[in-house]
Amino acid sequence: MRESILTAIWSLSALLAIGAMLILIFLVVRRGLMPKVDQRFGEQRRQLEQLLVLAVNSPIDLSDALKPDISHRDHGMVLAAALDMVRSVSGAETEKMAKIAERWIGRADLLAMLQNGGRGRKIQILTLMAHLDDAQSKDCLFEHLTHADPYVQLAALRGLARRVHGEELERVFNHLHAIARTNAAFMADVLTQFGTRSVPYLLELLPKQGDENWLAAVLMALGNVGDLQLGRMIAGYANHSSPQVRRAVAIALGELQDGQAIDSLLMLAQDAFTSVRLPAITSLGLVQVDRAYATLLETLDDPEWWVRFHAAQTLVKTGARGRALLQAYINTNGPNAHMAQLVMQEQGELQSA
Repeated sequence: MRESILTAIWSLSALLAIGAMLILIFLVVRRGLMPKVDQRFGEQRRQLEQLLVLAVNSPIDLSDALKPDISHRDHGMVLAAALDMVRSVSGAETEKMAKIAERWIGRADLLAMLQNGGRGRKIQILTLMAHLDDAQSKDCLFEHLTHADPYVQLAALRGLARRVHGEELERVFNHLHAIARTNAAFMADVLTQFGTRSVPYLLELLPKQGDENWLAAVLMALGNVGDLQLGRMIAGYANHSSPQVRRAVAIALGELQDGQAIDSLLMLAQDAFTSVRLPAITSLGLVQVDRAYATLLETLDDPEWWVRFHAAQTLVKTGARGRALLQAYINTNGPNAHMAQLVMQEQGELQSA
């Protein structure tokens, strides 16, 4: 009995050793082949990019004549190359690039990739559709506003910012209730893409937002696309219970550069949360009201190093007066004079004491 057990153990050990050797051989072979595979892929990608450039720059339509010999497995590479190039061009060239990529892939295959692909693939295709001009691609963008994945929803929303006009804008904002709550800064950036025409819709959304992510996003978007007349209304949220909302108020008031909102910014610069104090300090530098300088000097002694550093940077960026005040703080050996001195040196503004 004992011998049979030992034999079984030795047999199992031998099988494991053989398996390990096979895995090692596979990894060695794979490692040897990978550079060649990467090289072929790189060459194919460069050739594809060259053909895309030729097709876009041609005064006549050469997209069919220049279409490379590609298979279904190459469609992802075509899509990625086209999107990379779309980001480097502007105007009519972006639409032309998107149309060429769509023609080379084929609309049917593009829709199949959209339906069956994962998050990254869906976002890529929706981004491409943002640069097309047909009704079907626009309908796809609208359909994906209610997709289960919030990042796919936001990709569709960003795409529609380029595509919708007039009454369609109301249709977009009527869909916003279905958008999942994600990163507030990301959502604000997407909402900002709609520009000043979105202000009436954002104002209508504002009192309806019980979710702090959405409320913060709308406030930051209004700061990006609104005007000084919105400053007082945005400042009304400076006492909100959510630090994320208060942070959004600080950012929005800085974007508006509303000097009338100085009281709110001074209060936010003393907030209990570092995440609120930081943007409030930066915004005080943008507003550049006389009362802001005293608070910026006080903040040089904030308990958080990062806040102190931002206060010093903000004083330098405000101009001659701010630099002189920071230099005086250094000369009088304030508690954090060394840090302030480092900031001045970094900006090349240090004077002899």
